[in-house]
Amino acid sequence: KTRPRGAGLTLQCSRGVKTMSSPVVTELVAGGTAGAVGILATQPADTVKVRLQSTASGLGLRSGYSGIWHCIRSTWLAEGVRGLYKGVASPTLTVGLMNAVLFFSYEYTTHVARWASGTASGEE
Repeated sequence: KTRPRGAGLTLQCSRGVKTMSSPVVTELVAGGTAGAVGILATQPADTVKVRLQSTASGLGLRSGYSGIWHCIRSTWLAEGVRGLYKGVASPTLTVGLMNAVLFFSYEYTTHVARWASGTASGEE
C-alpha cells in the first residue's frame, strides 16, 4: 500500500524506512491554528494592558483611564470591537508560525525517540 506524496514524514537510516503516522501538514496546521486562536483569545486583554501602561500616569500626569473597566469601556465606545484587536495581525502570524514549528518538532522528535528505542507508537 502506498502513501500519497506529502502525507507523512519518511525516516530512512540503517534500520530501514519508517513513515510517521501523523502527516506533517496536520501538525503544522494544528500548531498554527492553536497559536492563532490563543492570540485571538488574549488580544483584548493585551491591548488594555498596553493602553494602561502607555498612559501619562507614568510621567506623573493625569491618567486617561481610571482603571481596567474604564479603559475597556472607553475603547469599546470610541473604536468598537476593532479597537480591542488593534495590532493583532503580527502576533497572530508569528505565534501561529512558532506553534506550527513547535507542534511539528515535538511530534518528529518523539517519533524519532520511539523509533530509536524500539518502542512502538502507543507502547510505553
